[in-house]
Amino acid sequence: CMEEAGVDGALIVQPINHKFDHSYVTSVLKKYPTKFIGCCLANPADDGGGLKQFEHLVLEEGYRAVRFNPYLWPSGEKLSS
Repeated sequence: CMEEAGVDGALIVQPINHKFDHSYVTSVLKKYPTKFIGCCLANPADDGGGLKQFEHLVLEEGYRAVRFNPYLWPSGEKLSS
């Protein structure tokens, strides 16, 4: 238990194996809004969908950090223009 260990809160980082499906982390953030801060995985794809998802996660779901994972794109491919 976090309280027994003297931990007030923690950062939850979106795991790479879930890619851009943030539903599990979002459910934890909603269940324990004062205990956890969410870090989403950004999708800088050219189609603009990633930006819309990022805005939703930050503005509506309360995520407060972002990370990028270059291993999701082929070597040398641009992430965005």
